[in-house]
Amino acid sequence: MRYKEQQPITLRGVIRGVSAAVIATAALTYLGPRAQEEVNDFGENVAKGVEELVDNFHTDSHKGEPIEDREKGPYETLNYDGGRPFPVRRDPDQSRLAGYAWPGQIVEAQAVWGSAYEGYPDGMVEVDGQTLGEWFKIDKLQLVKENDSGEYVEAGVVNDVFVSGNFLTRVQEASDNQADAQ
Repeated sequence: MRYKEQQPITLRGVIRGVSAAVIATAALTYLGPRAQEEVNDFGENVAKGVEELVDNFHTDSHKGEPIEDREKGPYETLNYDGGRPFPVRRDPDQSRLAGYAWPGQIVEAQAVWGSAYEGYPDGMVEVDGQTLGEWFKIDKLQLVKENDSGEYVEAGVVNDVFVSGNFLTRVQEASDNQADAQ
């Protein structure tokens, strides 16, 4: 008997598994309450497994730690993509979206380590054998959302959120020294 070599778990495989669970749930809906209960338990376990898998993709030991030699300070939000709103995250990775924000806001932020950001390869470095990305923890930020007309409107202020390093630029602080101004 030949054994097939076991393949690593992939996101595609997880999606196929979730799809199969959805189809099984629909088919078993007609089999009665006991079968439905077992299907629901299975679905919850699959959902929990997918969440853990995503978390593992975005987990590293330095996540959220301040980047050495980078002080907290004023930054301006920006987006090189035509000035459109940019994504704001709940953690220093791409897993949980908090919302979107306009460029041009002055914020107080601290550079921290997070997961590598797919759209910002210049912000990635290797630390202790891990590829990490430059993220910023922002104290307070105004979010926007798209309304039914396709316009962006204010959606509230959030605290302690994260953006990839490519969405901020350091604000030059005004000098108190007259000699510097000349």
